[in-house]
Amino acid sequence: MGLFSVSEEEKAKREQAKKESTAAKEEAAFSASPVGKARQAYEDGLKYYQVSFDLERVGTNSVSVMARRQIKSTCDPVGAILTAIDDEGWQLIQAGYTFRQTHQDSRDKFLSSGQQVAITGQTVGLYLFRRRP
Repeated sequence: MGLFSVSEEEKAKREQAKKESTAAKEEAAFSASPVGKARQAYEDGLKYYQVSFDLERVGTNSVSVMARRQIKSTCDPVGAILTAIDDEGWQLIQAGYTFRQTHQDSRDKFLSSGQQVAITGQTVGLYLFRRRP
């Protein structure tokens, strides 16, 4: 019998499996992020990389996963994402912003003519990067 009892060996196996599962989830989250996709585009030899994301849904926690490093709380998580993409070998050459409408409600005005319209949506940032020489 080894140094560990059966229960200790099982416990060690479970801990290892849990670590591997967490690492796999983190790897999948990174690969799906703008920074992970930038790394893959760079490795694929692309000369340009374009990314867009909802500016209002970006938070410091998601940036930490994207950049694969701890990001201090910042008032500019978008800047942190763009910096992480820059660190992957890309240079920002163009940025644009657009409003994507997701819902609209309209109703007639009370005691007057016309309608009231309420529109909801997302502000989306569009970024174009060029591979650094």
